[in-house]
Parts: sequence; C-alpha cells; structure tokens
Amino acid sequence: ENAVTQIKEILSDLTKYLPGLLRPSRGMKVASTASFTLPNVPRPRKALIVYSYEGNQFCRLVREILTELDLPYELRSAGKGSFRREELSEVTGGSSQCPYLIDPNTGIRMPESKDIIQYLYDTYALWTPPSELLRLASDVVTPLLAPLYKLITPLQAGSYRENEFEYRSEIAEAKAEIFDEISTAPVVIYTFELSPFCTEATNLLDNIGVGYKKVSLG
Repeated sequence: ENAVTQIKEILSDLTKYLPGLLRPSRGMKVASTASFTLPNVPRPRKALIVYSYEGNQFCRLVREILTELDLPYELRSAGKGSFRREELSEVTGGSSQCPYLIDPNTGIRMPESKDIIQYLYDTYALWTPPSELLRLASDVVTPLLAPLYKLITPLQAGSYRENEFEYRSEIAEAKAEIFDEISTAPVVIYTFELSPFCTEATNLLDNIGVGYKKVSLG
C-alpha cells in the first residue's frame, strides 16, 4: 500500500513539473505579439478574473499566456475545500472546473484552457504565435531529415529521367505556371492539406487579417 501511495505521489509531482520542463522559457517575459512598443495592441480596461489552483497544469498554461500578453488579472484560488470552489460553482451553474475565465470587458465567461488561450490571443494580441510542437519539429526534426529530403526530392521531381531535354522543358513550363500564379494576387501561398505547417501558416495569415490566394498541391 505504501508503494502504491509513493507511486501516486511521484506521478502527481510529474504532472506538476512536466509542463515546466517542456516549456522552460514560457511565462517569463512579454511576447512580441503583445509588446507595448507595437501600435494598436488591444488592452483591457478592467482586470480579467481567473479561477485557478496550483498543481493544475492547465491553469498554469493560462497563467503563462496572461503573463506573456501582459494582461492584468485577478487570480481567485479555487482549490479543493476552498469557499471559492462553491463560488465558482454558482458562477458556472454547477461546475467547479478550473481554469475558468471571466472577462468583464467583453462579458465573456469560459472554461477549458485551450479555448481560453485562443480567446486571449484573439482579443488581446496582434497575432497568435505558431505552435511550439511544430516549431520544435521544424528546428530539430527537419534538419535531421534534411539528407533524406535531399535524396528523395530529385525522385519526386523526376530529375533522373533519361531524356534530360524533356525534363528541362517540363521544369521551364512549371516555372512559367508558377510565375503566372503568383502574379494573380499580392500574397499566394502553396499548401498541402494534410500538412500542419501549412495550416499554421494560413492560420497566422487569417489571424493578422492578410488576404491571400491559396493553391493546394494535394
């Protein structure tokens, strides 16, 4: 029984510290997307209200974003046994789930860390930063796979054909088509529907209000 208890305590500690290990630099400084040096950064007139409690990694994620967006907020600790737990239940109509955000500036009330974080970026930032996991894949995984990409790219492009003249003619035709395509709009983005990187790029353009023409390659 003691061993089981110790294992539970270890797992509980891991859930508390794992977010910090995976996100070592988050919540330490104001993000560029909400820097006071930028013009027209939305600022709330009244402090936001957040129901939260320590030991909950989802609450921590929300508090990190509040710090990075430099947003004033009132933290209402609603741990188990706290009277604020009942207060939160009254506010939500029965649920004491944390985190829970109340924005008196817009009248918005919402649970779920993912939804709260997206709301904060949409409301009080100039854009939503790219996904950390995709950034990790781009910075670490992609360079490791670069030799493989270099090997298979000519195969995909058909550059190993015996008829070099035919190949070069097709390349010239493709270049001309691309030139015509990018001349039709100020911003043209080529995408692949199943690529998360493409989705991140189009989401960023949508978030900052940039119009673009999307050309899907599959």
